[in-house]
Amino acid sequence: MNLLIVRHGEAENKDPGFSDADRALTKKGRKEMKEVAAGLKELVPSLFLLARSPLVRAVETAEFILEEYPGLKSIERTELIPGESLESLVNWLAKQEADGTIALVGHEPSLSVLASWLLCGSSHSIITLKKAGGCLIEFEDGVGKGTGALLWLMTPEQICRME
Repeated sequence: MNLLIVRHGEAENKDPGFSDADRALTKKGRKEMKEVAAGLKELVPSLFLLARSPLVRAVETAEFILEEYPGLKSIERTELIPGESLESLVNWLAKQEADGTIALVGHEPSLSVLASWLLCGSSHSIITLKKAGGCLIEFEDGVGKGTGALLWLMTPEQICRME
């Protein structure tokens, strides 16, 4: 199995009195995510599932990816909300099909911590995912602590060059 991890695009600033969960992508974030999604399609021609955070900026980011992969099934995973425990997300991932690629759309620092744990077993981040950036991790013998191999880690600018 391969795991495509994508951080949400640029979102509105946090405003006092408004929920962080309701922050939407900015105009720049939407434009960039449209281009990133096209680049991701070049890098990863097929996905069999997309799991996303329920926060608005992640939902909107996932919609751009779904446009590039017609018919792709999308599900919400609350484990992708910032600050949630990643243990249940890893357990869920370990139960998924062995063939194909799953995409995750979420937030920092959780995504980098997840990737680091999957790559080298570290609970401290060894990578940084830029907004609208992503990485692809390969698993030959199942998802677990330190079982992944990093195939690529790219900024949105690098992904956009792929289209």
